Parts: sequence; C-alpha cells; structure tokens
Amino acid sequence: MKKVQIVLLLLFTLVSMQMFAGKPNPAKYNNKIVSKQHKVVDGFKAFFKTFEKGTKEKMHQEREALLILVNSSITEIKAMDGFDGDTQMRDGALTLLYFYKSGLESDYHIMIELIANRERSKEDHAKLEAYKDSLIANEKIHDDKFEAIQIAFAKKHKLDLL
Repeated sequence: MKKVQIVLLLLFTLVSMQMFAGKPNPAKYNNKIVSKQHKVVDGFKAFFKTFEKGTKEKMHQEREALLILVNSSITEIKAMDGFDGDTQMRDGALTLLYFYKSGLESDYHIMIELIANRERSKEDHAKLEAYKDSLIANEKIHDDKFEAIQIAFAKKHKLDLL
C-alpha cells in the first residue's frame, strides 16, 4: 500500500509539473524582447563613442556591426509568437527596431560623412545638427510608443516593471 501511495504521489507530481511547464510566462516574454532592445541600445552607445575621435572607416565599421545586431534582433523577435495571442509587445519592439535599422541605413550613413570631416563648414555643421535633432525627436516618439506598449502588456498580465 505504501508503494502505491508513493507511485501515485510521484505520478501526481509529474502530471502537475507537466501542466505548469508549458504555461506561458509573461515576465520571460517581456524580458526576452527587452533584452534584445537593450543590446541594441548598448550597441548604439559604442557606435556613438566612435563619433568623438574615430575615423570614417571605424565609424562605418561600427555602423555595419550595429546593423548586423539590429537585423539579428529583428529576426529573433519576428520569429516569436505573440504572448497568449497578444502580439502588441512583439510588434512594438519590431517597429522600434525597424526605426533603428532605417536610421542606420540612411541617416547615420550621411551623418558619418559629415562627422568625419572634422573641419566642416557652418552649413555642414548645421546639417549635422538637423540630422541629430530629427533623430532624437523621432527616437523619443518611438521609445515612448514602445514604453506605452510595454506598460499596457505589464498591466494586462499583472507584471511589475522595474
């Protein structure tokens, strides 16, 4: 009788573990997406450091490396299913990453040419400032939208954001 109770207890434990093992975890889902975004942001920080003293070639190398990272993050997040059918978090992250990609492919390419000319004219300096201001304003819009999506996801799935 004791063996039967132990076997039943083990069986119950295994069945319980199986039931909860497949249950989606909103915190893990959120963290997976946000960790990709943070890697990209860290990549941008390294990229921006090359603006201070880097050569044009070094800046373009860093831009290309960052573009590879962004593309990889897009591929990984795009492959994710929605969380319990909710794709807003995933889609919001993709929108932000596509914004980063677009800037790297166009605006930053042009900006590097301006930055690399350390003796730029007032007109070129004004162009550079206009690009910078535009990128900062657009990034804020995209960041704010993604943050709102993340907050809504956290509320919906009862998560505490740090």
